[in-house]
Amino acid sequence: MLVAMFRVLGVFALIISFYSAAYAQLQRPISGVVAATSGAIEVKYVAPDGNEIGRMAGIGDPIYLNDEISTGPDTSLQVLLKDQTVFTIGPNAILVFDEFIYDPSSDEAGSLSASVKKGAFKFVSGKISKKSSTAMKLKLPNATASIRGTTVAGRVRGDGESDVILLSGAISVTSESNPVGVDIFQPGWGASISATGAVSDPFQLSSDILDAILSEATVDAPAEEQESTQETATSVATAAAVINDLSIEEQIIADFTADVTQTLASNGETEVAIGDLFSLILANSDLVAQLEAQGLDVSQAPTDISYAYLDTTLVSMLASGASPEYMVLLSDGAGGHYLNHADVDPDLSNLISDSYSGSVRFSGSGLNFAPSADATTAGGTASYDYTISYDTARASGSFSINSLSIDGISYGSHTETFSNVALAGRPQAGYDGDMDNVLNTNQEIFEVGVAEATFSQSGNEVSAQLNSSLGSITNGTDVVNGILGSTNIMINDTSTPNKMARVEKYEVGRRVD
Repeated sequence: MLVAMFRVLGVFALIISFYSAAYAQLQRPISGVVAATSGAIEVKYVAPDGNEIGRMAGIGDPIYLNDEISTGPDTSLQVLLKDQTVFTIGPNAILVFDEFIYDPSSDEAGSLSASVKKGAFKFVSGKISKKSSTAMKLKLPNATASIRGTTVAGRVRGDGESDVILLSGAISVTSESNPVGVDIFQPGWGASISATGAVSDPFQLSSDILDAILSEATVDAPAEEQESTQETATSVATAAAVINDLSIEEQIIADFTADVTQTLASNGETEVAIGDLFSLILANSDLVAQLEAQGLDVSQAPTDISYAYLDTTLVSMLASGASPEYMVLLSDGAGGHYLNHADVDPDLSNLISDSYSGSVRFSGSGLNFAPSADATTAGGTASYDYTISYDTARASGSFSINSLSIDGISYGSHTETFSNVALAGRPQAGYDGDMDNVLNTNQEIFEVGVAEATFSQSGNEVSAQLNSSLGSITNGTDVVNGILGSTNIMINDTSTPNKMARVEKYEVGRRVD
């Protein structure tokens, strides 16, 4: 529409329009850059003199303060802001960044205000929200959410009602009719806002509704753009260098994170194998140089983390040297135990929570066994679904082994169900230091035993152990608190102990109470 209008105006008017647009843009700061899009995006700006200035934007183009960004019925968009906030909107959406103040060289928090007027959205907040709980605001038609260190999704429906959903961190939702605010701390929970501004009590969304919103707020790049990945990465990096006064180190990590996020999203994937992630890191000489300059060893992937969900905060943290801070078993003084952090490094005490309660659920399915120790081949799959109570240090749930084979020997299938079992120690390096298979007070929750079973087929017997690691992950600047799990199922042939198979999955669990 805008292109056709410009043609009608003629060459002279076109030149005047471009001159006016350029002059108006120079009067406004650049907030971000288009990092990914499934097609051309319409952007318009109303100048102080009332004239509406429009343009089409694509990958690598800048986004200015107060630009109204609109997607069509078949387009979606991802914007990378100067403070490393990543904002994604789905089809038929309207987004405006109406306040953005950020100076990386200043100790001031800065501020960011984004208005979603229509459509599905998701964002991972950057550095501004980490400095102040009131520095970042998400404006919906009839409510405002205050953000701190958070991944948030939601949608604004055509009837004026909206939903906001917490994926990590914390948010507080206020409106004229709810000035006190509704606080949300549990991932997967959210609030609905009516057309009149009434904010509901927090509630847990069903996985179907959450998946639908996240699927809509995803950029599916067209085939021709996927074929020119290097050109796309170059244009984004060039534009980001123009808009960003981040350090070279921060910019390289931000660009790498945006590339990984875009690739995963275009493939419809929800998690990245850490081995694959580190292969990408090692292939990026600039990134390797920056990480090694920090004294980080990037020669191999972490052995205690295997998968990360599609979350730019986690990907960025892993790329910049993040590591787990495991929980420990503590005594409640009355003969019971609970899970918590203890003796946290003082430098991390302001990041890592020292108080957890309730239960967290971990689940995985269709996980393929790999050979371990002396075994050369393994077949079959595993699944699990269990909860661990932080209040009692006990677990309930089940795990299943399907069509297991090791080195050509078949062991059949088995399902084990367990309820309210105490976590057990495992005599391996890194935990259960006294090697007694008992998890003692003040020992780390690192691959502790959750459940075990023995089963056989045709005289061939194996033992199976379900193990779990629990804690937070941090790089000293950012943290994902208390809902991490690294679940593994270890299989041992009882007659040949070193004939083993294993599955493992790193994940962010879901609060269940």
